[in-house]
Amino acid sequence: MATHEYVIANKSGSAFRADLNDALRAIVTQNSSSTEPGTKYAYQYWVDTSATPALLKQRNAANGAWITLAEVDGQQLLGNGTTSKPSIAFVSDVNTGLYRAAADEVGIVTGGTERVRVDSSGRLGIGTTNPAKLLEVSDSEPIIRLKDTETSLGDAQQSSAIEFYQSNSSGAGIGAAIVATTEGTTGELALTLHSGSNTEAIRIDAQGNVGIGLPNPSSFKINSDDLVVGNLSSGGGHGITIACGQTNAGRICFADGTSETDEQRGMLVYNHDTSSDAMSFFVEGTQVATIRGDCLYVMGATSTGGRAQAGIVKAHGFNTKEGVNGSLQGNAFNIDWTGNSARLWVDSSNQGTISISSDYRIKKNIETISTDCIDRIKQLRPVQYQIKDYEIYVADGVTREGFIAHEVAEVIPSGCEGEKDAENQIQSLRLDAILSVTVKALQEAVAKIETLEARVATLEAS
Repeated sequence: MATHEYVIANKSGSAFRADLNDALRAIVTQNSSSTEPGTKYAYQYWVDTSATPALLKQRNAANGAWITLAEVDGQQLLGNGTTSKPSIAFVSDVNTGLYRAAADEVGIVTGGTERVRVDSSGRLGIGTTNPAKLLEVSDSEPIIRLKDTETSLGDAQQSSAIEFYQSNSSGAGIGAAIVATTEGTTGELALTLHSGSNTEAIRIDAQGNVGIGLPNPSSFKINSDDLVVGNLSSGGGHGITIACGQTNAGRICFADGTSETDEQRGMLVYNHDTSSDAMSFFVEGTQVATIRGDCLYVMGATSTGGRAQAGIVKAHGFNTKEGVNGSLQGNAFNIDWTGNSARLWVDSSNQGTISISSDYRIKKNIETISTDCIDRIKQLRPVQYQIKDYEIYVADGVTREGFIAHEVAEVIPSGCEGEKDAENQIQSLRLDAILSVTVKALQEAVAKIETLEARVATLEAS
């Protein structure tokens, strides 16, 4: 090993030969020495033996520094390089290759731009210089393609897959896989679970329908097969659960658009409440019914008041109808119990009592009418009339006989319900009161007739 200044001085004989041999020795040993050559030239080689293993170095073009090229045991040592001039490049494409991006990191460059980075943790980044996972692909529209070059795949034949694999303590493979299969000229996608063997858990078929637990969702009823859950060969039951906290609500929506109302044209809502859970139904974005406890509240009648008992229906009203098979009318009716009688309501108008209860068990302070009922009957004004158009009433041209309610009230107060000209109330007659006074008047009249007959008989006998 030797170095030489590569300047042969004028010498004679053996001295000249020795100097020449030293120069040749320095050349053939690449100027190997633990110290750099005293005289340095551009592009000169030097094997630096001060390092272990020794390093092969070359003088740069400016003859200002040494460039380490390799270890003499075979490892190539290159400069860091840059994206515009990578350390490993190609003669006809000098801005494409590999370079040292950072400490313990490698970058792959094409056209002067870094495309791939392997960081110090072994994470691979495509389109990113700072991958956060073992593989990270970054782009404005990142797409990874798995292309099967087989051109003769049959139906239900696997074309490509992504496997998630792990070995358990016994060495058997467990995990999952996303599998693409062929179906005619289209593809299907399945999620399979592994535990010694493959078990398909979810399939998206060629029609875009989803099967959970079965591979053929499109085999079920059309327009009802977008999502099919279950397994016909399984002995257990199947279902779908919507889970949420006790102060939240679970929803199933039926939408025909994305606006505030269109996104919930129909909706089934279960409100979780620790004191009173409720299931509500919405149509055209409006709540139409609620089931709370054992009661059904219809058409927005959501109050918790009234009677709480299994089978009770709570509603704003029931649509009027002509008999069982007749057509529905434009009015709604309700019947309410006042505590002693049933009243009929049509829309918002009180139509009066529709029940006449006369059981002795509901009566007290019973006394025979003692007032002069003939005089009261004589004050009543029987009339003829026709119904006119008024609120829910429709004129029909029929002539009827009857009374005027407020006139009856002046003579027989209990024979009339409601007040004259009251809002949302139509006066009605209590026929039991009128009949009671009429019967009493008839009894009084009969008594008078019997008295007169007795007098006539006495006069005729004399």
